[in-house]
Amino acid sequence: MLNAPLYNAVIEYGNRNNIRFHMPSHFINDGNLFLSSKFDLTEIEGLDNLMCPTGVIKEAQMLLAKTYKSAATFMLTGGASEGILIALYIASKKNKKIIIESTAHTSVYNAVKLFDLEPVIIKTRYDGYGLPLPMDKRTLLETLDENEGANVVITSPDYFGHVFDGNGLKEKVEGLIIADGAHGAHFPYSNRFRNVGYEWADLCVCGMHKTLPCYTGAAILNVKDKSLVHETDEARKIFQSTSPSYIIMASIDFARAYMEEHGEELYENLYKTVSRIKRRETDDFTRVIIDGGNGYEFERCLASNGINCEFSFGRHVVLITKPCDENNLREFNDVIKSYKPKFSAPVMIDFNTEFALDYKTAICSDFENVAIENATGRVAAANVGLYPPASPVIIAGERIIKEQVEFIKKQRYGVFGLANNTIRVLK
Repeated sequence: MLNAPLYNAVIEYGNRNNIRFHMPSHFINDGNLFLSSKFDLTEIEGLDNLMCPTGVIKEAQMLLAKTYKSAATFMLTGGASEGILIALYIASKKNKKIIIESTAHTSVYNAVKLFDLEPVIIKTRYDGYGLPLPMDKRTLLETLDENEGANVVITSPDYFGHVFDGNGLKEKVEGLIIADGAHGAHFPYSNRFRNVGYEWADLCVCGMHKTLPCYTGAAILNVKDKSLVHETDEARKIFQSTSPSYIIMASIDFARAYMEEHGEELYENLYKTVSRIKRRETDDFTRVIIDGGNGYEFERCLASNGINCEFSFGRHVVLITKPCDENNLREFNDVIKSYKPKFSAPVMIDFNTEFALDYKTAICSDFENVAIENATGRVAAANVGLYPPASPVIIAGERIIKEQVEFIKKQRYGVFGLANNTIRVLK
């Protein structure tokens, strides 16, 4: 039996077939979607309560904290975005100034609005292939010198598998360091992963479902500093549902226990297979970036062969690989060998834009909506970007340039921040 107390309790109760006069209201078995409904449970005797855990949930969270080297770890069922909101709510009580990357996740920008934060935005740099690079540490330290006491949000690993080296950073940051490690939940389970956010950040969010065998919405919030544990516990009760999914929580418990037993071997096998594929080198070998000449065209080619990738952009496609994908990757590699793009797409553009207004002022100013074709030269009043990875291409306060407009117009799907092909700009 796996050392997964919550998972075991959910499975045991689900298999009892007890008469249930409690939530959730499952009364239909369609033989398909609701096959797992017997494990979709609620706060009943033996299954504990996430809002005030004293039993199997408490034990499961303690085991998570040990694995993620934290003073405490809290299970979340609203995804990593929920964890970001909790973390930035706590940060807002310390200092309203917060240093972020321009490509920070949309949940970070949402928190800025919710908690009246004052963002200091560091423009993300790009390499020669159009891939965003981690935040430059020298630039960060210079920005900290100019913004005494500011909190910091660092994405690591980022969507493209790049890792920020946060070792020693805590000595130079007076505020809180928050790591958006949404894509790094798998890092504890292989020695091939380095510079893990939960080892150097005060608060680190991990989206468990992104890289581990968990149901969608599974996430954790790791608290490094013991003095923040009670405050974090209280804050999560504000943002967390009082009806958390037991299937999601049980899958978190299962993933941690299973990967502790098998992760090192599984990732070693995956590494050997991934290493044979021609790809862009990143810090996280499970994030496979392929230059297909034309990302969108290559994505469609893969889909026609029954292969769905995570994301396409510019010349590239992004694959999130996982243990036991070895045979799938060999099939993928066969498609690569036979694929020839009809024409090449440009690399992701490092837009040379300037802020005409600070972000906070821009989102609070009078605005109007104009067709995206007519936005060049106007000042953005809201963010516009791509999902995935849910990062802005145009940031509120920027004076929009032609290259941004053309880039947005070429995106076939996944654009957020537009309404009927119009963009919000300052009057």
